[in-house]
Amino acid sequence: VRTTKDARLHAVLDAPDREELLTWLRCRPLLHHDASLGYTLIHAGLPPQWDLTTAQQCARELETILCSERYHEFLHVMYGDEPDRWAKSLTGMDRLRFICNCFTRLRYCHSDGRLDFSEKGKPAGGESALQPWFTMPHRQSRSERLLFGHWSTLGITPQHNTYPLDSGCVWGGRLTALRLDHGNPEYISVDCPAHRLPGS
Repeated sequence: VRTTKDARLHAVLDAPDREELLTWLRCRPLLHHDASLGYTLIHAGLPPQWDLTTAQQCARELETILCSERYHEFLHVMYGDEPDRWAKSLTGMDRLRFICNCFTRLRYCHSDGRLDFSEKGKPAGGESALQPWFTMPHRQSRSERLLFGHWSTLGITPQHNTYPLDSGCVWGGRLTALRLDHGNPEYISVDCPAHRLPGS
C-alpha cells in the first residue's frame, strides 16, 4: 500500500517526462545570492568556516557533478555524516558529501565547528555542547543576510543576520514568505491544513 507521500513521488517517477523532471530537479542551484537586495538563500545552513565566496564556490562544485553524467557516482555515496568538519584539503566524494550535508541537512554544530546531525529540535538555550549553525562564534558568513529553511521547530524569528523561513507547513503549521523589496524584511504567513504537529 502506497502512502500519499509515496504516491506523489511515484507520480514523478512514473511520469512519461520523468527524465526531464529529474534532470530539472538535479540542476537546481543550491545557493541563490541577490546582490541587489543583499540577501542569500540556502536550504539548510553554512558551516562556520565558510564565507559567502567559499559557499558559492562549494555550491557550484556540487551543482556541477549533479548536473553532469557522473551524478550517479555521487548519489551512491551521498548519505553519511562524515566528514563532519570543513577543511580546504577535502577532496573527491568526501568533499562533495560535506558540501551536500551543509546545504541540505545542517542545523547544529559542536563548539569546535564540527557538524552534528543527531539533534533536530528547537535550541534549548543556555550552555550546550551543540549550537545552531548561525550562532557559532567567528562564523565567517556573519556579515551576510541569509535566508534558510529546513528547521520547522526553530520558529521564524530573525537572529544573527539570518531569517528562518520554515514554519512547518508540511506538519500542519504555516507557509511563510519573506518580503525583501521594501525597507525592513516582512514575514507573510498563511495557515496550512493541520495533519501533524512540528516535530511529531
